[in-house]
Amino acid sequence: RIKSELDFLTDGTLLKIMPSRIRLLGKPWTINPENRITIRGTEIDFQQLELTNDGRSMIIEGRLSEKDYGADLRVGLKNLTMDLINSLISEQLDGKLNGEVRIRDPYGNTSFQNNFRIEGFSVNGFLVGNLEGTNNWDPEQDAFVISFLVERMQSRTIDLNGLFVPDDVENPLRLTARFNQTQVKTFEPLVKDLFSNLGGTFSGLLDIGGTLARPDIEGELELSEALMTVNYLNTAYRANGVVGVTRQ
Repeated sequence: RIKSELDFLTDGTLLKIMPSRIRLLGKPWTINPENRITIRGTEIDFQQLELTNDGRSMIIEGRLSEKDYGADLRVGLKNLTMDLINSLISEQLDGKLNGEVRIRDPYGNTSFQNNFRIEGFSVNGFLVGNLEGTNNWDPEQDAFVISFLVERMQSRTIDLNGLFVPDDVENPLRLTARFNQTQVKTFEPLVKDLFSNLGGTFSGLLDIGGTLARPDIEGELELSEALMTVNYLNTAYRANGVVGVTRQ
C-alpha cells in the first residue's frame, strides 16, 4: 500500500508520496521521503522521486513543460542487477546496469536520449561481456544516432553504429555492425527454438537497412569452428569459412 499527501497550491497541486516500503520485482524498495511532484497546468516538476534497495536505485527528476523546450525529465538507474527480472522471463540474466533516459518536449516534438552500461552481462551462465550503448536525437538529421558495443575479455566483439530515421517508413534503419571474434553462443537465446549447442566464433561486417520488422542485411561473416545443432533434425553441424549475407 502506498500513502500520499496532496496539497492544493494557489497555482497548482503538490503531491508527495509518504514513507512507504514498496515491493517491486520481488524486492522491498524504500521511497525517498523528500520526493515532490508539482503540477502547474501542463508543467510537471519531479524532485527526488527515488526508490532504493540495498545499493540499487531508480530516480525520476526534472521537469516536463509545454512552454520551455529546454526542460527535460531524467530517469536514472544505478547498480540495478539484471537478476531482478529473472522472474519475468525464461532466461537467467546476470550483470549490473547503470544508465539514464532523458525525455524532452512531450507535448510537441518529443525526443528521447538514453545511455546505459551493463557490466558482466551473462545469459544462462554464459558471459556475453560488458554492454554499452547510447541513443541520441539529432535534430539536424531528424534521426536517432545509435551506438552499441560489447566488450568481452578486454576485446571489443560487437560494434554497432548508425542512424534510425523514424520519418523514413521504408528504410529507417541505417546501421553498420562489426564483429570481431564474436561468440556464436551469444545469440543462442534468440534462436533457441531452431538451434542449440552453439559454439565457435565469427568476424565480419554487416550493413543493416530496412525496418525493424523486416531488416535488410548484407555483408560477409567469417566463421571459425562454428557449431550448432538443428533441433528439428537433431543433427549437429560444424562450419568454417566465409558466409555471404544478401538483402532480401
